[in-house]
Amino acid sequence: MAANDGGIFTAPTTTSTSEKSREFGFNPLHKQVVKGMWIASILVEIRSIYRTIEFSMGVEGYLFQHEWPLWVFEAVPMWLALLVLGIYHPAKWLQQKRRSAFLDKSDRRVAQAGGVDLGLPK
Repeated sequence: MAANDGGIFTAPTTTSTSEKSREFGFNPLHKQVVKGMWIASILVEIRSIYRTIEFSMGVEGYLFQHEWPLWVFEAVPMWLALLVLGIYHPAKWLQQKRRSAFLDKSDRRVAQAGGVDLGLPK
């Protein structure tokens, strides 16, 4: 649900408060994941624009003949996008319970033993 404002898309999450978000059913933790996706998407878009310009110039163009633009406009944004997705990973922000809460008692014993079933009574 993004509004178009003269060609620039704005996220509704930037204007809503936590109380308003809860009122409309938007979990504040989801905002963190959405924020990470927006940042990563912008970085990927920078890379896509660079690649479009590079290919439009052809193999004789400056961007294709020199290596530094490749590192600055492709490698760095993609590395930063992966870093952002690691920081704002959905499992980190959306997980409501610890992993052990989903395991039954016998699975917990195996997990506590480092993945080795010690044959403990169940």
